[in-house]
Amino acid sequence: MNKSHNNNSEELLENNPAENTSELPTSQEQTNTWYSQPAGLVSLFLIVAALILLALWLSKDTGKANPVSTTDASMLGKPAIFLKTKDLTPTPRLAPTPTVEPRTEVITYTIQQGDTIFSIAAKFNLSPDTILWGNWYELGDDLSLYYPGRTIYILPVDGVYHLWHQDDGLNGVSKFYGVTPDDIIDFPANHLDRATLGNLSSPNIAPGTRLVVPGGTRPETLSPDSVLTYAASRLIRELPLGTPESFPAPRKQIIAYEVQPQENLFSIAEKFGLEPETVLWANRYLIGDTPDGIYPGQKLFIL
Repeated sequence: MNKSHNNNSEELLENNPAENTSELPTSQEQTNTWYSQPAGLVSLFLIVAALILLALWLSKDTGKANPVSTTDASMLGKPAIFLKTKDLTPTPRLAPTPTVEPRTEVITYTIQQGDTIFSIAAKFNLSPDTILWGNWYELGDDLSLYYPGRTIYILPVDGVYHLWHQDDGLNGVSKFYGVTPDDIIDFPANHLDRATLGNLSSPNIAPGTRLVVPGGTRPETLSPDSVLTYAASRLIRELPLGTPESFPAPRKQIIAYEVQPQENLFSIAEKFGLEPETVLWANRYLIGDTPDGIYPGQKLFIL
């Protein structure tokens, strides 16, 4: 009987295959079930995207050093601190300015065209009086003797150049110029040795020796005529330089004229249609009171 029942069951299955398939799912249907749902597709997409990003990150150049963060975990939430690094660019250094040693010796200078005692003094950073007092024994205070070509003494400092005489004493000389004996003895240009100098009232200094008296002054000062000579020499440099042809008479302004070789006061006066006395008195503070004080290259006032 059992055998008969089993046979009947097999016959039913064979006769109704559709019913059998719907009740028992196949193995293929079981395998495809996890990604046939929307959630499964999303998960698959995320996994693929993650793999792609990982591959891109790994493909980057690993030779570049990663910047090291200076932010410590304990500093989170605190104000940022920026450290200023020192500029490693070397700062150029200027060459030191050479120190100019002050002059201590007396020198000579040849007067150039256009020089005056005032311009010479300014050139050597001295006072005009020092130029006069440095050449007192040769030129005195006669400024007309300071002409181009003449050689004069130039002291290293303001003061007086003293010519030693037979009966001079350091005490008397220093008192006359308003300094102390030590000022004269200790000045380098004088080359005096205390060990051999002897008595200051009668020192061992040979007559004819010249001594620099630093800071000394002479009782004499520039005369009023000397001051006017300075003013005249300044004024004439500001006037136009002319000739009888460029400034014919009658002239409307005072001009300057440069004396030429072989010229004298009278020929110059005739050239400009003036009296010799007019030229002489117009230039008395430049050439003195005689017509012999002019020389080639000198500038004269022409009225």
